Amino acid sequence: MRLAQTATWLAIGRSINAASSLILPIVLVRILTQDDFGFFKQVTLAATLLVPFLPLGLDRSVTYFVPRKGSRPAEEISTAILAALVPSALVTAAALLFPSTFATLFGCSGALYIVGATVASAVSTVFFELANRSLIAVGAARTAALLPAAVGVPRAIGLVAVALVARSLSAICLAIIGFALLYVVVGMFALVRRGYLRPALDLKVLARQLRYGGMLAVITVVQIWSVRIDRFLVSVGLSPALFAIYSVGKTQIPFVRIIPGSLGSATAPRYSKLESEGRHQDMAVLWRKSAEALLPLYFLIVTFLAATAHWTVPIVFTADYADAIPIFRVFVVTYIFHALVGIEPILRALAALRFLFITVMISLPVRIGLGLAALEMGSLWFLAGTQIIVNTVLFAIRLLYIRRRLDVTWSTLVPHHGLILPALASAVGLLMTWGIHAWRGEEPITALIVSGVGWCVLTVVVLWRQGLWRQILSRKRESRSA
Repeated sequence: MRLAQTATWLAIGRSINAASSLILPIVLVRILTQDDFGFFKQVTLAATLLVPFLPLGLDRSVTYFVPRKGSRPAEEISTAILAALVPSALVTAAALLFPSTFATLFGCSGALYIVGATVASAVSTVFFELANRSLIAVGAARTAALLPAAVGVPRAIGLVAVALVARSLSAICLAIIGFALLYVVVGMFALVRRGYLRPALDLKVLARQLRYGGMLAVITVVQIWSVRIDRFLVSVGLSPALFAIYSVGKTQIPFVRIIPGSLGSATAPRYSKLESEGRHQDMAVLWRKSAEALLPLYFLIVTFLAATAHWTVPIVFTADYADAIPIFRVFVVTYIFHALVGIEPILRALAALRFLFITVMISLPVRIGLGLAALEMGSLWFLAGTQIIVNTVLFAIRLLYIRRRLDVTWSTLVPHHGLILPALASAVGLLMTWGIHAWRGEEPITALIVSGVGWCVLTVVVLWRQGLWRQILSRKRESRSA
């Protein structure tokens, strides 16, 4: 029950934050030129590529060590955050002193205001995520959930206001730097207020955290670069305008990641606890049930987004970005992997760092090779598709390894309940969308609304037939009676 409450609070907070952040790119594509929007998206990409270099794996160490028996949360958290100051300060200084080198390494423009916005976004993300993970690890799920919304909503409103008033990329980047400072202040204040952040760094604790997190830091760097290497190749190899189109095609629908992201954050400490108690069977069951709860919904979401992309993309991002439609259709298939949440937390709980390292390191050159081949063919949609190919093979290899380590049967581990009905509903939805296109295809807003209502009905029927809502309602009644 506590695990479900944690995931619920995280989902609520992230939903509020996602709703606000979704507005910014929709506004910017209508204000900035395609080149300038490409430069803006480079800030986001470069910041994401820089982030994993900064925490040295200490963010993962907090999730691992704080929930374990006999831990001292204040020492663990304070040590991790104070130690993360060193690489953050060094990288910031190097980027501002050598902006052109930084731009070459991370695929962004060398303009100082763009480099500054990139570094500020990355550093603030690291410390805010450290604070958030620490609060989750100590059981303060409600605070951890509300923090992103508390700073994310004002940030989105502020950036939109700056964009509408100044209509300048440099002004937007300066505003990003200002809100980055707000992120750090709010995250650290939440820890200080609860007594988990003190001006004391324990070298023994740090050494233990680095031993665990050091390998994970390398893994995280390679992994993040792997899943974004296609965007990096487009950013450095093609024009900002083409990068803008590719970025629109690979737009993350934020709500799609909220539920699995929240569930993953909530279950990571649980996997660590179960492993420390030797309950490997329970680890497998927890993962299978998590996947079975999400897969039916995400199967329908993916099919709906792919089927209606020819209406959605021009409506949301204007007709200038119509070339992003096939990229978007391919990209949304990767949302299925979000529903298979928990694979990496299990591997981290099993301390299978060498295995993680080997698989991630092998996947990076494969992704680069396939990406370069796609660029040579001039096919941006195939470039997006290379991620699906590698992700599928990687997932299969990791699942084989987990089954062997947990020593469970395939029926215990592999999700297999409740998948037939969503597949049938998706087929009905595709036929319905085709019919609506023939009927109102020249009126995209009307067609999208009618199609959306139909898909919502199908989704409600599927979830109701599978009893997911009845389980939620019964759990609420049980918690009230308790």
